[in-house]
Amino acid sequence: MKNNYRPTLTHKGLLLLIACWGSLSSLLAQSNTPPVYWQTVLDKTKTPDYTRGDFFGFLGIDRLPDGGSIAVGSPFSLVNSVGKPFVSRFDPIGKLIWTAELPDYFSPTEVLTQPNGDIVVAGNYYSNYAPTGFGFVRYTSTGFRNFYNSLELPNWFTTPRNLGDMIASPDGGFLLAGYEYPSTTPGQRLDLVLVKVDQNLKISWSKTIGGSGFTFLYKAVRATEGGGYLIHATTSDPTITGNPEASYGISYDFKIDETGQIVWQSVGRQNGVLRAISPRPGGYFAIGYYGSIASRAVFKLDNQLNIIQGVALSNSDENNVQNSISVATTPDGGCIAVDKLVDNYPNGPHSDYRITKFSPNLEIEWQEQGGGPYNDEARRVLVNPDGTYLIAGTTASPGLFGGVNDDGKLAVWIRRQATAVNALQLRAPTYNCTTGAITFNTVGGDGSPITYGAPGITRTSLMSNTGTVEEGLRFDPKPIPIQATQSGKTVSIIFDLKTVCSNGGPSPDGSLALTPPTYDCATGAITFNTVGGDGTPITYGAPGITRTSLMSNTGTVEEGLRFDPKTIPIQATQSGKTVSILFDLKAFCSNGGPSTNRSLALMPPTYDCATGAITFNTVGGDGSPITYGAPGITRTSLMNNTGTVEEGLRFDPKPIPIQATQSGKTTTYLFDLPNLCSPPNRNTRLSVSNPDQKLTVTILENPVHEKLRVRLTGPGQESIRLRIIDLQGQLLQNRNLPSDRSTDEQVFGVDQLPPGMFLLQVTSGNQNQNIKFLKQ
Repeated sequence: MKNNYRPTLTHKGLLLLIACWGSLSSLLAQSNTPPVYWQTVLDKTKTPDYTRGDFFGFLGIDRLPDGGSIAVGSPFSLVNSVGKPFVSRFDPIGKLIWTAELPDYFSPTEVLTQPNGDIVVAGNYYSNYAPTGFGFVRYTSTGFRNFYNSLELPNWFTTPRNLGDMIASPDGGFLLAGYEYPSTTPGQRLDLVLVKVDQNLKISWSKTIGGSGFTFLYKAVRATEGGGYLIHATTSDPTITGNPEASYGISYDFKIDETGQIVWQSVGRQNGVLRAISPRPGGYFAIGYYGSIASRAVFKLDNQLNIIQGVALSNSDENNVQNSISVATTPDGGCIAVDKLVDNYPNGPHSDYRITKFSPNLEIEWQEQGGGPYNDEARRVLVNPDGTYLIAGTTASPGLFGGVNDDGKLAVWIRRQATAVNALQLRAPTYNCTTGAITFNTVGGDGSPITYGAPGITRTSLMSNTGTVEEGLRFDPKPIPIQATQSGKTVSIIFDLKTVCSNGGPSPDGSLALTPPTYDCATGAITFNTVGGDGTPITYGAPGITRTSLMSNTGTVEEGLRFDPKTIPIQATQSGKTVSILFDLKAFCSNGGPSTNRSLALMPPTYDCATGAITFNTVGGDGSPITYGAPGITRTSLMNNTGTVEEGLRFDPKPIPIQATQSGKTTTYLFDLPNLCSPPNRNTRLSVSNPDQKLTVTILENPVHEKLRVRLTGPGQESIRLRIIDLQGQLLQNRNLPSDRSTDEQVFGVDQLPPGMFLLQVTSGNQNQNIKFLKQ
């Protein structure tokens, strides 16, 4: 169900749940959930194609010291390998500042920022010379990568390791928590690994926990009392469980101090898994499957993870994967949780995002859920220092949160949301382009004094909401940030003086006005532009333009109207008031149209498979210098369009994203190196093996979560060997089936595997098959 908001009322212990549909839904959306200060979707108009995919293995967020934010994503594409891990930086009002592709052979698992503004991404480091290990990538706040390396832990050259969590420590460093496969017993033993690094990412200490069986990390967080860290895990190690049976696995929770010494531990207290844990005074809030509640739930726990209270989340999907659900403690003593639910839309079941605010006693104070016809999720939540919420998720539904149609690919969305329904909000100011007189407009708030800030505006005091734009800024108008602060919380908007005044300025009362649309004469793509307004939804109308909904401000001029262009009326309606402009398509396009008709475009590069020599080719552009970017290609300078593909990439070719930037605008081309220089590997299939072979192997669900289900069909005269390996060839699980096997369906437990791509190797007689599967 799209945009279904469910406020909860408590009266004399009775919980009254009100479900709202139709027009009441949008009313509740405005009056019973806190306003969203800003929201950004990383669709194809903002970031390169590699930032989107069919699935996301990881999505992480954090705050920057300047009030901005960071998002790190790891998209996967099942049909091709366009998706690449990336990091994006946003300013305090949600504007995208930059996006950078993370290095090849690095898979992120967490992101945190440092006091100096550096961005630390921790994850799994892959190499052609050593097994998977812990690694770091660090960026400055300007997007410059100043560190990329793996941690040389004991036996790093022979022991595979996978990172799970990174937690900030009081000394400015971090605790890393994950697990390793000892090389002496691959596939039969798993040990938990803890590593402390300092602020320079150098190892302070490390230790392993386990010795036989499987000891697997679920979650690590900062301890709620007395410093140190809480580790939530499971184990079948007989030295911990006291049971010699290797298949006997139970919960294992313990606390360590700053030096890694165990302070207390508890074995076998609860069944189930907590996927996200947030410290609170005297204990924790958590989300997952735990205790006697059969479905996903939010829990209030004491400081040793004993259940005080639990509340089930209805209509939860079965995906219980870390980094796809999240919980955070709020300043009022309650918590906020984000997850997804299953909704039966006309085109079949799909996921909707859900955001739920709980009181200290886990009563629902408000809940927002919604989505479009495709899969939409809320995955991560943080509480900002001012109490507002930073929330991120993914969406594949066109138009949701203002995103554009991206051929069904998932894109990251991120928002800053207020804590209270009546939270202070800035609206577009009232401005006189002739005199420079300006009035800052707000709605909501708690009634206490408001202070304002805006560069280039003269006012009598900080609390005055009226002033005059200085003469120099009126002569050379620019976008200006306006801030309003009340009770320690600051909200901001950007007011574009140049756009407003070049289009006649807003109406004197600050009401909605239409400005000329942005139009591409070649493709017919059109965007309706407005200024002013009261912040409520806007509906648009224009004949001959195809759009996804009445509230979408983007669309395409129909082919007939482009062939025979005419003047068309465009209308915008807000709060019952309609404004209009006339747009003359014929005059606009006969005069050359927008610069997009002559914009820069990348063409297929010129490439020599034997030598690796490559030349980037472009058409169009404005004649100004062009800078290029492409991973794995050595060049003498950023502006050089010739170079050489590195030897490692030529030996193991992968598609290369090539970028060209001119006058601040970037265009991208994906160069399919594997298909150009070598035929495709016909032995590899995504989920089904070659049907012409005698033995057919099918992965029943792809991607997989806790279990990998494999179906075998064909004659059973030969024994079969099944092996799960990672992309570096490291053996993870092994199983031999006799020729007289009694079942043709095999199930592997893969919950201990990190998110990412793996291979199922199948050998029977002289037949060998490799089948990819994605673990989420």
